[in-house]
Amino acid sequence: MNAHLRAAAYGRQELFPPAANKRARSFLNLSRQYDTQARENFAKEAVIFAVIVIVAVAWPFIHSMRILAN
Repeated sequence: MNAHLRAAAYGRQELFPPAANKRARSFLNLSRQYDTQARENFAKEAVIFAVIVIVAVAWPFIHSMRILAN
């Protein structure tokens, strides 16, 4: 079922009979919008996570170099 919905959400309308109602198409549009929004949110969260990881790794390194320099 999920594969069928996913295939239909990406423009393969030949999988549906001609008498498909507007409610099903509305669901497909919502599914497509959800996929797009989920990708955008994942990309934003990945960038934030990367920045946090870089700071977490760099912070002890910078402080240890400052201590060794003294």
